[in-house]
Amino acid sequence: MIAGLLLEKVTGENAERYITRNVIRKAGLRHTSFPRTPVIPGPHSKAYESMFGFIDPPKDYSVYNMSWITTAGAVVSTMEDLNQFYRVLLRGGLLGPAELAEMQKTVPVVGVSGAYGLGIYATDLPCGRFWGHSGGVFGMATDSYTSPDGARQLSMGVNRTKYQSLDENGNIVISPIDYATIDYLLLGLCGQSPARTKAAQPEIVPFAVDRLVSVKR
Repeated sequence: MIAGLLLEKVTGENAERYITRNVIRKAGLRHTSFPRTPVIPGPHSKAYESMFGFIDPPKDYSVYNMSWITTAGAVVSTMEDLNQFYRVLLRGGLLGPAELAEMQKTVPVVGVSGAYGLGIYATDLPCGRFWGHSGGVFGMATDSYTSPDGARQLSMGVNRTKYQSLDENGNIVISPIDYATIDYLLLGLCGQSPARTKAAQPEIVPFAVDRLVSVKR
């Protein structure tokens, strides 16, 4: 949201129009847009929010206007377009070499598996480093990973968010869904499943943005 406001201040142009012209169209994203209404156009999944058990049964947020969060979460897209975006970005199709290098200068951030750059973060897996980001709104979350050359990619989404429970201190309890997601991620990108016990704390945090909510009972 702050980045969108800064973009408008610097360019003097509406952020939605600027992003549509310079990112969505330039990257060839055919199924990505800022929706005009609370209803997502075309076939799509439902969106269920659990809020770590505080919403039980989960509430359907399939029809919801995300315009209040503007550039921080008001875009509708597909997994195919997410892969396309990161492939074009990392191959230099949207930014020059200097700008892309600046984007990939990272610092550690609590709650994210890897190191955070400018709107993108790095995750080190057994088969190498991957760049991407996670995203979340009520009921939907996504995760994207792309190798530096754009050759290996995986984007995935869930349509029930904050499905985990909380312990007595308000900390998130790792769910079997999280372990299955990590297995899927490593198998898809590295061709191998992790050698670990289910009791171990996973090094990778799936759908990290969706967890950056402090909840106390």
